Amino acid sequence: MGGRLEKWLARFSRRFSPRVQEAIFLGYRDFQQAMFMLKDNPRQVFRAFMESGISLLFIYSVVPVFIKAFGISLPLHIVMGRMCLINLVLYFTPTPGGSGVAEGGFLVLFNSLLPPGVAGVLAILWRFFCEYIPFTIGAIVTIKCFGLDILTKIRDRREMDS
Repeated sequence: MGGRLEKWLARFSRRFSPRVQEAIFLGYRDFQQAMFMLKDNPRQVFRAFMESGISLLFIYSVVPVFIKAFGISLPLHIVMGRMCLINLVLYFTPTPGGSGVAEGGFLVLFNSLLPPGVAGVLAILWRFFCEYIPFTIGAIVTIKCFGLDILTKIRDRREMDS
């Protein structure tokens, strides 16, 4: 089947410029290599899958904790389901980090479940604790490890390589 796919891709890409053809085949090659890596390392793939799931579970679990802290009782499966939906939407949001979309989506999905004004406060708390604090910690650690001039070093190295 691999040979047929390459032949089809070659026929399909003929209608494009040579630069686009090259991009298509480079993308195909990268995808093929990624698939081989996944096949060759199933344990690592499973581990990454599990770690990602656990990480998302902790990120989503912050909201039910905050809701409980406000003395509000909501079914856990409703809250977690809506958090999954927000996260799914954020994957396709063109703004950096889903900025604004996450908060707005949170309000749309939780306003009907919570007392007036609480959804906005929860949205801000959720983003602050799950996005902004980790981002800030990551920035501080990166600067401590690599220094403030890391971007200059990278740019200089690229200029030397060219």
